[in-house]
Amino acid sequence: MRHIVGTFALLSTMLAAPPGHAETLFFVPLQTCTGENCGANIFEGVGLRGGTDSFEQPFVDFRRDSFVAKVFSNAQATRPGCLRVEVLRRLYESDDIAMRLTTPSGLMSWFSDDRPARMGRDPRPLIVAQVREEGWYTLQIARVRGEDPAGNLNFVASYARYPLTNPNCRTLMPPEVRGP
Repeated sequence: MRHIVGTFALLSTMLAAPPGHAETLFFVPLQTCTGENCGANIFEGVGLRGGTDSFEQPFVDFRRDSFVAKVFSNAQATRPGCLRVEVLRRLYESDDIAMRLTTPSGLMSWFSDDRPARMGRDPRPLIVAQVREEGWYTLQIARVRGEDPAGNLNFVASYARYPLTNPNCRTLMPPEVRGP
């Protein structure tokens, strides 16, 4: 049922948008369960070769092989929340993937190439962000620059929203802050 609803939401978003402006939107209600990744929206992503996204990290080219989606949070400055986004599986184990999550205002973002060192050597990116803005956050997933495999980037990822006190928010990451 989740896939049917997700497919309908994706198709309705694409059909409602003007040509060339379709976006993938993910929304999940705030989760209060405490199991790892409980209540998360699990989705499959494909980063198509030759994308046109404009952000470039020093060693990640988000303009090529990039997957872009919007994830929602209704957190506010007086009621912060937690967004957890992670790559669960890669189609090709050799793919080194990076991920960026950017606030609706564009003033803050979180970047992950691998899981934090305290979680062991794991090349799958994980972002656990304390968020204070309501709106649609931009999620970008791409290969680390320097890799040039023949095919598209294929992965399975998850997105969920939790209260800050939830165990899924234990590994909060500091954001990168940009000036106005």
